[in-house]
Amino acid sequence: MSEKFSLLLVGLVLSVTLVQQATPKNIDKEFHRQFAANNDTEIHLFYGDANVQIIPWEKQVVDVKVEYLAEVNMLLPGTDFDFEVEFRTSGNSIYIMGREKYSGMLRIYSFRRSKYEYVIRAPRNLTLDLEGEDGEVTIKDWTGVIQCTMEDGEIRLHRIRSPEIRLLSEDGNIWLEESEGSLRIQGEDGNARLNDCRISEGRIRLGDGSIELRNCSGSYTLRTVDGEIRGTNLLTSRLQAQTTDGSMELQLVSPADPEITLQTSDGDVNLELADGTSAQFTIYTDDGHINISSPLEEVHHQSSHRVAGKIGTGKGRIRIITSDGNIALRVAE
Repeated sequence: MSEKFSLLLVGLVLSVTLVQQATPKNIDKEFHRQFAANNDTEIHLFYGDANVQIIPWEKQVVDVKVEYLAEVNMLLPGTDFDFEVEFRTSGNSIYIMGREKYSGMLRIYSFRRSKYEYVIRAPRNLTLDLEGEDGEVTIKDWTGVIQCTMEDGEIRLHRIRSPEIRLLSEDGNIWLEESEGSLRIQGEDGNARLNDCRISEGRIRLGDGSIELRNCSGSYTLRTVDGEIRGTNLLTSRLQAQTTDGSMELQLVSPADPEITLQTSDGDVNLELADGTSAQFTIYTDDGHINISSPLEEVHHQSSHRVAGKIGTGKGRIRIITSDGNIALRVAE
């Protein structure tokens, strides 16, 4: 064993021993601030790893409460750890920033945080701009613009009536229920779930995650690299869905003339159309089978890997393409 490695091992054992013997520092802090609000007020929150609740109320006041509870064992004399919240305003903007503060040359310590939470009560029409790393963000009954960016955590939105919703998560799940508005979701490793939503224009782009829509209406562009795309009881006439490695299972209940494009490199595609749908369609698979279980008005081309034809009067357009997978198309009775 080399001398350098031996010294490193001794230092590591000594560090662990000192941390275990150190007197713990308990940090138990609460912050409470209020700000006057108007229709143009914007809330900018930088919340780190905290849980966040946004609660609407009728007062023209933004009420912010922060609770923080942690236990820290510092290793070396002259080192310290603390938590503070910075509040400031600029024009119509309110800025709230939580900071875990370290001091000393070496940041060696044991740390256990048992609570870190923001509860914000404000008029429901204000603009929200939230940015964090980890934790759970919950927003209910909001009508203002919402933008939320996080690295690893969950975003839960309920009964939102917003003109614009923008959600960005690197590694976390996104849930949207009983909500309306224009929607944009972008993620790397996480799932997106929409239930009972009316979206004027929805764009969802994920890296490694699945997309699921239930009882939703609107226009959608859905893309994921490695994940499934599923839709049940979709009231939509415009749908674009693409996945590199994953299957698609979609059920449309709108008989309107559809504009649908579905594409996957490696996966099966199952599409069910509403009774009364009219569309020109082209279906192609490079390595798979095609199954059409509905009567067709007209077939322009048919082979083992490609079928083109018309359903009803053919006013809409449907394109389904997969490189390695089976395709099934049916019209509900």
